[in-house]
Amino acid sequence: MTEAAEKVKRDFDEISNKIDAIYEKYSGKLKKEVEESRTKQTEIEEKIKTLRTAASKAELDLKKSNEKLENMQKAVAEMGEELERLEENKVKTKEEIDELGAFLGDQKTEFEEIKLRLEAAEAEIIGVDEKEVGLKSEIKNGIEEVSNLKGEVKGIEAKVVEINSKVCLFY
Repeated sequence: MTEAAEKVKRDFDEISNKIDAIYEKYSGKLKKEVEESRTKQTEIEEKIKTLRTAASKAELDLKKSNEKLENMQKAVAEMGEELERLEENKVKTKEEIDELGAFLGDQKTEFEEIKLRLEAAEAEIIGVDEKEVGLKSEIKNGIEEVSNLKGEVKGIEAKVVEINSKVCLFY
């Protein structure tokens, strides 16, 4: 081999050794970095899985929350409708109460008039009762008078009989 070829071979071996040394040096670092990267990647993948699971759960929770919200909105709407019906019923009931109040007012006035007529009729009845008591007293007195008169009539009849018997004796 020629000297130039040997020199090239030596230079090549030297460069090759340097490359091997650099490769060894950086290969360990790269393996370590690759291993760290894989570990980090695994951690990141685990975190992504956890986040996906959390996102799925959050999505389900959101869906449930939306359903609850819709149900609440429906319930609120139904309550609003019920409130409107109650308000309408309240107005109708108030109108009925007002009508009943007016009717009762009329009835009260009518009742007062009837009460006054009853009081007048009672006074009239009391007057009639007093007249009846007076008439009964007069009837009683009349009956007593009639009894007395009957007694007198009997006495007169007895005298007439006596007079007739005396007159008959004279004939």
